[in-house]
Amino acid sequence: MLEAFFLEAKNKYGVEVDYFSFNESDGGWQMIFSPEETIAFFKLAGERFQKAGLKTKFLWADVAQTKGTIEFATMIAADSTIWKYLGPLCFHSWWSEKIPDSDFERIANYAKAWNKQVWCSELGFDAMAHRTKGMNESWDYAFRFAKISHRMMKYAEVEVSMYWTWQNNYAIMSADTKTKYPSYYVTRHYTDFLNSGTQILHSTTSDPEILAICGINSQGKYVIQIINLKNVKVTVEMNGIAGTLSKSVTTTENNNWQETGVQLKTNNGKTMAELLPRSLNTLVF
Repeated sequence: MLEAFFLEAKNKYGVEVDYFSFNESDGGWQMIFSPEETIAFFKLAGERFQKAGLKTKFLWADVAQTKGTIEFATMIAADSTIWKYLGPLCFHSWWSEKIPDSDFERIANYAKAWNKQVWCSELGFDAMAHRTKGMNESWDYAFRFAKISHRMMKYAEVEVSMYWTWQNNYAIMSADTKTKYPSYYVTRHYTDFLNSGTQILHSTTSDPEILAICGINSQGKYVIQIINLKNVKVTVEMNGIAGTLSKSVTTTENNNWQETGVQLKTNNGKTMAELLPRSLNTLVF
């Protein structure tokens, strides 16, 4: 059935499927596959796809949460005959707020060892949050989403991610599109400034409550995103950034999209930025 469906998409509509996966098959959401069953399926389907002239490969692991990603992927990779069918190392970021950054770095390093990209096919922090009515409409939900998104990009080095979900249980706006929730504006920080074509650079902070990530976008401009987790306004010193600030956007509970929200000051040759309490800030140079 899959082969017929993919061929129909390719031959009739000119759409070829890059990757296929059974969603969260390690945990049995709709369908459960053991590593051994996954290997057997990859062998059978991979050969069928290849013979049919399809380029379709498989998302590697696509597990339900960060913990267990490497273990499940390793068991699948025990059979070297399926390596040619493996695509990006893939996982879902649920229930990862309290795990250390080193767990995400472990995934990034594992993927590098296999020369694979890292994908997060369900980006979020609590798969059961939809059980709390209206939670996705709140600032708390949006700010927690900003934090997990930062960690996915910086430490797991995720290259492709999918917000789960744009509608229904985690909608970022009302059904009539008239009301935008705070999570809509948080996602804009990523889609507008850190999207495809951005090269992430090494960056560090000296304060664990100040999260920072830096990159160069497709236009060759420096992009810095800083999250202030503190409940108070702070002034931070930024080093190693060249150019003049051309745009800044700040998102807080009281103002979801404040352009020119970050003011820079120079003091003895040092560039200082003032950040509002519990804020997400993006600066473009």
